[in-house]
Amino acid sequence: MPPRRPPPVHRLDEAYEQELEDRFVRRMEARLDQVVDQLTGRMADLINRRHNDEDFVNEFGSEDEPSTVSARHLDRRPRESDRRWENGMRIDVPKFDGESLNPEGFIDWLATVEEVFEFKGVPEDKRVALIATRLRGRASAWWQQLKQTRSRLGKSKIVTWEKMKKNLRANFLPHNFQRVMYQRLQNLKQGAKSVDDYTTEFYKLIARNDIQESEAHLVSRYIGGLRGQIMDSVNLFDPMTISEAHQRALAFEKQSRRGGSYAPANIGGSSGQNSLMPRAGPNPNQKNVAGGNAGPIPKGPSSSGLKCFSCGE
Repeated sequence: MPPRRPPPVHRLDEAYEQELEDRFVRRMEARLDQVVDQLTGRMADLINRRHNDEDFVNEFGSEDEPSTVSARHLDRRPRESDRRWENGMRIDVPKFDGESLNPEGFIDWLATVEEVFEFKGVPEDKRVALIATRLRGRASAWWQQLKQTRSRLGKSKIVTWEKMKKNLRANFLPHNFQRVMYQRLQNLKQGAKSVDDYTTEFYKLIARNDIQESEAHLVSRYIGGLRGQIMDSVNLFDPMTISEAHQRALAFEKQSRRGGSYAPANIGGSSGQNSLMPRAGPNPNQKNVAGGNAGPIPKGPSSSGLKCFSCGE
């Protein structure tokens, strides 16, 4: 009997490949079963949490609220509404080239930057990079040079807005800027300016100097810079705020421009009468009662103590 011939090699290879394929399929099925079990468990947890949230809302909410509203949805609504409102307003940090703005314009630019940061809620770690993109011309060249110099000296990068602002102020403000601003505030007088112009300058210098004074001190400082006649009249009312003092000064200024010397009346008295009553002058046709037809009363020097509104004499 002849010996059995071995099976062909290609049949052995096919059998081996089939066995490997079966093993791979079984492993994949087992792995898929594990993934499905994990996803099922997570879905169950999420459903339970949602039910708990709905129970919380139903317990503490009003009867009119639908039971399907979850606490998470309630929290999300204001945020989504705020986001839509913000997206409808395009507010960007203004560009700064370091040349077109005077020192006071630069201070105003810094103030605008701070307002945009607050409105947009810009994170601290993003502020420096944001401002760097708004620098142009000389300002951009200065910033690049500053970064290169710090890197060459082995210093750390500037990553906070406060430090960047400090370097900006040191480079783009005159060295004596603060002293000049303080001197201007100390020497501020109304002079020939209108009350409104004087008030605008006063507020501007207060902001430039970051004065930490009480409201009473600021009111005294404001009144002390008014023209003498207006200052005396405003002081009679003892205003408690700058706004009140400003309105009193405007009223006196308006009365003066109408031509009339005036005197405040009813200080602390009845509020039913006008607080700015014109001072009555002598009647040239008035007769001297005691002397009969003694003629008009002669005009003597005025004892009112009032001075010219324009020149102060």
